[in-house]
Amino acid sequence: MERRSISGALAGLEIRADEGKPARIVGYGAVYYRADDQGTEYKLWTDAFERIMPGAFDAAVKGDVRSLFNHDPNIVLGRSSGDAATLRLTVDSTGLRYDVEPPDTQLVRDQVLAPIRRGDVSGSSFMFRPVRVKWGEEDRDGRTVEIRELHEVELFEVGPVVFPAYSATTSDVRAARSDMDLVRAENRAWRDSEEFAARQRRESEIAASVRIAAIRTRL
Repeated sequence: MERRSISGALAGLEIRADEGKPARIVGYGAVYYRADDQGTEYKLWTDAFERIMPGAFDAAVKGDVRSLFNHDPNIVLGRSSGDAATLRLTVDSTGLRYDVEPPDTQLVRDQVLAPIRRGDVSGSSFMFRPVRVKWGEEDRDGRTVEIRELHEVELFEVGPVVFPAYSATTSDVRAARSDMDLVRAENRAWRDSEEFAARQRRESEIAASVRIAAIRTRL
């Protein structure tokens, strides 16, 4: 499983409390890639980027998903299935949106709702397993970069986080390294695939044709 996070305006995290009804936490757990907004693209490592493509969560929102605070299984805010169905997941043109009705406990009021209202907590994160992934390459500022596109994922958990990235705790650092090890292994498998080899052959043939055409033009 892997984790990704967003912050600030992208997350759109807020507390909604309709009159006579319990408070709800609403926000985006993930946003789809937009070519005009680099903030919707994740940097995996030098010259490697990840994009969540529209439709990636269409099947995932139908599963049994939890909402946790700070990925902590001891602070469960809601669940999408079951009798209560206290977590509602939807997808729109922006990405994955969650609307959770947390339990009315002192811990949640003090450590979750109050910091979100104050703006101290402004990030969201989600935990997933990639189901359908596509790798590719593109030219960027004169260099070739690798692009990982997530076209379908299995969703396990989504919710607000204090630090919308991997924090400096030992467990999170291990998780981050584990995630990247999995992605790098996936990338190596793609580079060993026939699809990548065929692409390299096509590019070599095109480059050779361009050189031949340039020589003939000079002659």
